[in-house]
Amino acid sequence: MSDQDYVHGIRVVKGDGEVRVVLTPNQAVVGVVGTADAPSDALTVDTPVAYLKKETALIAIRPKPETADTGTLYLSVRAIFAQGARVVIVVRSQSGSVSDVSRAIEKLLEAEAVTSYKPKLLCAPGHTALIPNPTPNPTPLRMAEIVTKERTVTNREREKVNG
Repeated sequence: MSDQDYVHGIRVVKGDGEVRVVLTPNQAVVGVVGTADAPSDALTVDTPVAYLKKETALIAIRPKPETADTGTLYLSVRAIFAQGARVVIVVRSQSGSVSDVSRAIEKLLEAEAVTSYKPKLLCAPGHTALIPNPTPNPTPLRMAEIVTKERTVTNREREKVNG
């Protein structure tokens, strides 16, 4: 290779005047599955909703003041936006049962068709710990299958220890 072929830095090439859009995949789309006790009507069960602003998301997920929220979505979405996320896709599960969370995870995989954003980081706060019970939690195993198939990333919570 000669010195003329080697480029260190930016090469500027004059175009023909045609405007071209540069498309880059957004790797920072976070998909969250969780429960919310009393959110607004904007967040229906098993429906992916994309939020681009923290305020909009928190207003939609915020529990009503007269109820004590035991859901996982409000605090999770608030923490995700605090970490600098730009797009968060939220799927509300009917309940915290394994079947409802699994159904919500499946809906999260269909989010691109509904929201035009494909989540690259999947999380189900409060539902992904491998807690040693007589019947193990299948949610982390299902998330692992999805990560392999969809080329995404997920998290696994630490096991909860009593005491």
